[in-house]
Amino acid sequence: MRVFLMEMMPNFWEGIVRTLEQEHGWDIAYWTFGRAGQPAIRERFPNTVVHNAAKALRGVGATGLPEMEAIPLETSILNEYADVESEFLKMCDRYDVLETFGYPDRVRLFHQLLRYWLEVVNHFKPELVLFDTIPHMGYDYILYQICQKQGVKTAFWGRVAIPGYIYLMESYGSGFEFLKEEYTRRLEAGDDFKVQYTPDVEEYFSKITGSASSVHEVHYQKKIGGKLASAHTSLSKKARERFDDFLYYFKRLTNGVPPSNMKKIGKPFEKSFFGLFGYYTYRDLSTLRRMWVRRHYDSLATKPEHDKPYVFFALSYQPEMNTSPCAGQWVHSQLMVEAISKALPEGWLLYVKEHPVVLNGAKPFFRSRSCTFYDDIAKVDNVRIMPLELSSTELIDGAQAVATATGTAGWEAVVRGKQTMIFGHCWYRFCEGVHRVDSYEECVDFFKKLDEMGTVELEKVKKYFQTVVDVSYRGYFDRIFARMVDIPQEDNARLLVQALADYAEHGDTCEMQRVRRLGDEG
Repeated sequence: MRVFLMEMMPNFWEGIVRTLEQEHGWDIAYWTFGRAGQPAIRERFPNTVVHNAAKALRGVGATGLPEMEAIPLETSILNEYADVESEFLKMCDRYDVLETFGYPDRVRLFHQLLRYWLEVVNHFKPELVLFDTIPHMGYDYILYQICQKQGVKTAFWGRVAIPGYIYLMESYGSGFEFLKEEYTRRLEAGDDFKVQYTPDVEEYFSKITGSASSVHEVHYQKKIGGKLASAHTSLSKKARERFDDFLYYFKRLTNGVPPSNMKKIGKPFEKSFFGLFGYYTYRDLSTLRRMWVRRHYDSLATKPEHDKPYVFFALSYQPEMNTSPCAGQWVHSQLMVEAISKALPEGWLLYVKEHPVVLNGAKPFFRSRSCTFYDDIAKVDNVRIMPLELSSTELIDGAQAVATATGTAGWEAVVRGKQTMIFGHCWYRFCEGVHRVDSYEECVDFFKKLDEMGTVELEKVKKYFQTVVDVSYRGYFDRIFARMVDIPQEDNARLLVQALADYAEHGDTCEMQRVRRLGDEG
């Protein structure tokens, strides 16, 4: 089987890929990843085109490619990919720190990437394109859409709220339907189906239904590199992690410039590579801009009005895959705010709170937000911007309902009994109390039915999460989450190899997982 590997770092995946190649007949035709380890991979996989991901996303082709048939971008092709272009242009926010990546540059990059990947797919004719996770870097998203339109198999990994539970999908837009059927069966079984959580799942559910501080601990476990899980990690694994940390930061120091993919002022994107001085200059200018926008946000924020009913809308961290591509055109968050605010019952308010990571400096570069963005939200009569210091959990608990694009706040809300609106695709979309809306009319309908919906039954939510756990693999697919669970590396590698080999053979991820995990006969 001829396979492309996209954004899959060899320091985690090389051994797994080697096993798939030797024992399952995989032919790795094309592989993109960061600069580290490229000479070694070229030597060990001499028949594989190795493409630096930093160059790939800039529209710079791989070196050593055979001559490929040129594909001119005529009107029929551009019309076919018009929806892809629209989402791609917004996706480019991740490379725009100082508002230097304008519309002409973004369109130019889209045309370069679309032409290149059409030619690559036409030449190599892959049978499977495997992504590390939902494609969201731009170039990989275009390749994914080409595969979808041309009938080439795709697959990528996703994870649910609790570390150590992962799933394999072929499409982010329709990859969760396998949960709906089994969940419906379990709801219809009533008391005949009993929720039986393992200790780690029970601990997670206890925390997420508990105090604001316990919820915060769960959500920010990843942000601190898995250190909250260190108490459950063996000493040998801790030692290996510390050694890996040492190697990682040593390589960072010896390589000089930290990795970045920012568009430089006055330079085409394909030539926007930074030296040490340029990197820190852009980072510091970005920090100043973030501080300015943060002050403006704080000036717009108001305290909750406790005498009025409200809906809580949690903004997502952007730019990131939870909204781009998973929310489609709703990636423009102000459109969700406008639709909800217009649909609200008379006298209700919409409380909007920014994702804390956007404005607190946790990321080295500030993107995708401006003073104008918050001004547009604040000027709507029944909308109030909430201070960042306010607990989102407490805002959820006091709300009549909760809305988000696809974020964790939606899951937290339904667990805590609140009817929840989502605007995109996420793993909890079929849970009791979750309502996917895609228009203003559907927002209106949601509020008309809200009273009769009542409080979400926790037992039904638990059954959904039990279903999610039952159809998930017990493992991880990157270094960060490897730290959060005590699963031996060898066992995890065997799991990933078997899951990917099964998918390549049978081709239906959803059905494969259902048969394997639930014992269905279909």
